[in-house]
Amino acid sequence: MKPKKLIPLTVVVAILLALVVYKNNSKSEQTLSEQAGLVAMLPEGLSKSDLGKLELYSGASAEEKLVLAYDADADVWRVATHFDAPVKKDTIDKYLDALIKLSGEPRVADASEADLADFELTDDQAFHVVGYKKDTEDAAFHVLVGKGEYKSVFIRNEDDNDIYTEETDLRQQAGVYSSDEGAKPKPDTWLNKDVIKMEDTDAITKVALTYPDKSVVFEKREKPKAEEEKAADEGDAEGEDGETTVDVPDAEPEYEWVLASGGPGGDYKQSALDSLLRKFGNLTASDVVDPAKKAEWGLEPAGFRCTISVEGKDDVVIEGGRPSVDEDGYVRIAGAKDDLVYKLSKYTFEQIFPKGSSLFTLPGLTLAKDATESIELTQETGNVTLAKSGETWSVTSPAADLETQSTKLDTIVTTVTAWKPVDYADAQSGLGAATRTAAVLSGGEIHRLKVYGEAKSSAGVYARLDGTDTLLVMSKTDLDKIFVAPKDLYQRTLLDLDENDVAAIEGASPEGAFALVRGDEGWNLTLDGVAADADTLACDLLAEDIVDLQVAGIQFGQAALTGEPERVLHFTMKDGAQWTFSVGPEQDGQYALAVSGKAQTFVIGQSDVTNLFPAFDSLKKVEVPAEEPAEPATETTEATEPAAEAVSAAPVEGTETAQ
Repeated sequence: MKPKKLIPLTVVVAILLALVVYKNNSKSEQTLSEQAGLVAMLPEGLSKSDLGKLELYSGASAEEKLVLAYDADADVWRVATHFDAPVKKDTIDKYLDALIKLSGEPRVADASEADLADFELTDDQAFHVVGYKKDTEDAAFHVLVGKGEYKSVFIRNEDDNDIYTEETDLRQQAGVYSSDEGAKPKPDTWLNKDVIKMEDTDAITKVALTYPDKSVVFEKREKPKAEEEKAADEGDAEGEDGETTVDVPDAEPEYEWVLASGGPGGDYKQSALDSLLRKFGNLTASDVVDPAKKAEWGLEPAGFRCTISVEGKDDVVIEGGRPSVDEDGYVRIAGAKDDLVYKLSKYTFEQIFPKGSSLFTLPGLTLAKDATESIELTQETGNVTLAKSGETWSVTSPAADLETQSTKLDTIVTTVTAWKPVDYADAQSGLGAATRTAAVLSGGEIHRLKVYGEAKSSAGVYARLDGTDTLLVMSKTDLDKIFVAPKDLYQRTLLDLDENDVAAIEGASPEGAFALVRGDEGWNLTLDGVAADADTLACDLLAEDIVDLQVAGIQFGQAALTGEPERVLHFTMKDGAQWTFSVGPEQDGQYALAVSGKAQTFVIGQSDVTNLFPAFDSLKKVEVPAEEPAEPATETTEATEPAAEAVSAAPVEGTETAQ
């Protein structure tokens, strides 16, 4: 065939192929819904832009519905049931797209109530999605979501009982992952928690931080020129031969951040400032809270303020509040159109309002433990003096006949000698006198750490080191580690004895007297001089309570009771050692205790007295009443039993008696 005749044939074949492709594409463009017989669940023609409100609720909690509403003025969706907080755009867009495309494959037509219950599609079981067009009060659609199965979920429209399956689970997309009663949609899934989101943090020129007790300002400034550059700028424009030189363009200016005002003195930490600036790129809250409670959130007035300046733009001012200095914080954007209050975690809040120790290197103590000789603590709970002898630390004052708690002593020494403040403050009025003082003798020098009242910005107390004017902050943790009450420096178990070695116990109290003697077969008990059977377990517990007694307090310097004892307990060990506990009268729920051989008295509580001087009845063996004899058989019973035997022995009529 000639080439000219092949051309028309080729064209025809190409057209036919194009028609085949078009036909196949038309079939594929016939949506999967149409091919599978899927049914659109929303009204025909309804578009995403038509919707103005959604109501989401679990059937069993219809009164706790979550409402999302479109705000046309701001062109945002809001959680109407959660302070009109804005909704995340991506989240609502994805949900609306899923709604508009919602279509189901028929599963059960005109299902019965029993069928609806099986598929969890009754009104009380299902998850409800109700949609409204903008500026209308009547619902445009009402879809119920029921039980899920592999990669699909059962759905139906509220106005009929036809059940369908659909891949999109509107319940899970709303943040509800269970159909259990009480599983209801929560605002957290929808909330836009972006407090501030700056696209270009490099454009920031100034950051001013104000705290309840200090302020600090950082500014970005042009770097000063080197001396050679200055000389070149100021030199003649003429060369040595009198000819005019060609001007060289000035180099691009370089900028640096400087501490413009505030601070404890010394340089700031550039890394900390860089971290603060980066945080402005995406500051995200953990929740949005009720703006009507600003005073409760510490925002009326705001104790914290962060002002961010960008050249050519209005300042952004973050106001912060912290009801408790060691908990979460709250912020708002001053002058914002939306009256929103955001909750920040403690960690995030302190990224925006960093502690002084994060921004600056603060003065502290760096003393060698080996060179430290003594520590004196002046405090309201009682002054303490610690001294080192060789490698061992001991309490030289106040002294007690008890073992010291070596771990606590070591903690005091370690914390004091390496103490670092967590924050600082500008000069504060009304500090008053120091409430506690730690004087440390180390390397032949005395260092004094004075402590004042509670700090306003950090969890701790104000402190001054070695008489300087710099006001520092000691953390609550360090405060508790260093300034320990004298009674807590000693082991408060009085005796190192074994209850099994107690041979005899005698007690006397206003209720009477008792005596116990351990024998080979157990305890022998006498109550007010009268012998009684002892309860072995109760007597063993008394011996255990005696040897394990821990005092509540130590009365340093008081060797004896101030009056006559009200109760006396005397006990003897198997090796012959004897001890006496003398207990004074009750005072404010406590009792003074003198112990033989101890140079000071102690304090015990009501429960201790009850254990040492138990009620008499508790020491006695409980008498188990003897079982009552069985009732004698009644006359009727006695009469019937022989009759029964006679009946059973009588031959049955019509039969022969066995021979």
